Amino acid sequence: MAGSRSSSSLRRVSSTPEIDTGTTADDAAFWTTSFAEWLPGPGDSLLRAYSDAVNKRLLDRWLPERCGQVLKTDLFDEVAGDGLVRFLLGRADRVIGIDIAESVVGVASARNPRLEATRADVRSLPFADATFDVVVSTSTLDHFETERDLGQALSELHRVLRPGGSLIVTLDNASNPLVALRNVLPYSLLHRIKLVPYPTGVTTGLAGLQGLVEAVGFEVSDVDAIMQVPRIAVRSAGTVAVGDPARVDRLLAALLRVEPPRSLPFHRRSGQFVAVRAIRRPSESAARKDRPQTISAPSRLSGGPRAIAMRVLGRTIYRRLIWMELDLDQRPAGLDPSVPLEFSFLGVADLDEIAAFRPGLSRASAEERLHQGHRCFGARHDGRLASTRWIATGWAPMEYLGVAQKVPSGTSFLYDLYTDPAVRGLRIAPATASALCRVLEEEGVRTVTAAVHPDNAPALAHGKRYGLKPVGKVGLIRIMGVRRWFRRSC
Repeated sequence: MAGSRSSSSLRRVSSTPEIDTGTTADDAAFWTTSFAEWLPGPGDSLLRAYSDAVNKRLLDRWLPERCGQVLKTDLFDEVAGDGLVRFLLGRADRVIGIDIAESVVGVASARNPRLEATRADVRSLPFADATFDVVVSTSTLDHFETERDLGQALSELHRVLRPGGSLIVTLDNASNPLVALRNVLPYSLLHRIKLVPYPTGVTTGLAGLQGLVEAVGFEVSDVDAIMQVPRIAVRSAGTVAVGDPARVDRLLAALLRVEPPRSLPFHRRSGQFVAVRAIRRPSESAARKDRPQTISAPSRLSGGPRAIAMRVLGRTIYRRLIWMELDLDQRPAGLDPSVPLEFSFLGVADLDEIAAFRPGLSRASAEERLHQGHRCFGARHDGRLASTRWIATGWAPMEYLGVAQKVPSGTSFLYDLYTDPAVRGLRIAPATASALCRVLEEEGVRTVTAAVHPDNAPALAHGKRYGLKPVGKVGLIRIMGVRRWFRRSC
């Protein structure tokens, strides 16, 4: 039994997890039945090998060289293919795996003798606070019917991680056109034609996942989108290699070669999964004071056929941002901070500090921005970074659209505004924007521009406070691989 292999250093809420694991009986029965009915198709061997290889690449980049206790939040990978446990055991002292289905736990344990597995529900974990050094959750949390369950699961993962511990989590990518289409089609149809072997649930895109993990108290340290080749294409390719391991290996090598660099603008939308690495803050007193009490995540599209069609178009084909401008000679006054600040542009020597300060921005991404001629303007309070603003000239990088718009001479594009949550409310953000505008005006810049998502009400309000005025919309239409962007005045 799973409990008999646990030593005393793995702290549990209950000493008999087989009796009370927090598992909802109906959910456990459903997933046990789903696993019993699941049969691998002829192309699934390649699909599972591809999934495992991509996940191992991600873990190789994001896992520490050595870590103590690792929790894996489901064990389907271990019963459907080789899985990730052996890879994790190469880095960790101990790997503890959970799954809501008892049958999955049994098969995974039999295949991996060093795995300590038990039946449990990720929404109510049978472990004490601060038990694990790392939590690995690969496509576990995208099978819930409600956003409340997703938020509860993330809160539980935060609870069982030690301060300074790492969460590596992936979800179905709602920004991927194929995933968005799948989520509006009936599950019964997709299951009948064997495109979807088991139900999927609420999910989100990369920005949404980052917001969800930050909302429960994590600090995001890196983001990515993985598995760039559609699963249906991988499964189809696998059917020609049935019974031929050498051909499977060749196809797998070819699939891994087409995984594009993270710097390409489209990879966040073409990836089948979004991935986030986040850290539980070493000091909980440093957690965000403005953390929301509830968490929301996009659910499946609902409404009539026209509403569904328009929302699918909005997610996959047509996207837009509000274009805002500020003439520097008309910027508002009265944006002074309530605390003393020191302002300066940050450079290559500050890359580590920039990456550590800004959640979701890796050192490599910050370095790439600087090499492209972008500049990072920072404000320090008591010697520590309190706020940053990125500025680009010549071209305005709009990552949400995956395009860059040429801007006139004498214009700077303002983007990626971030202020430390611990010092929000001290008017540091508007003071930093005002100081940056003064510096730009001295350099001969006449106009500052920005592009804001129409649903980002706080950013729109702050922009107007700084003097930015909406002057038009920037949109992107993507049809059959052809992209055309446009700008329309109000």
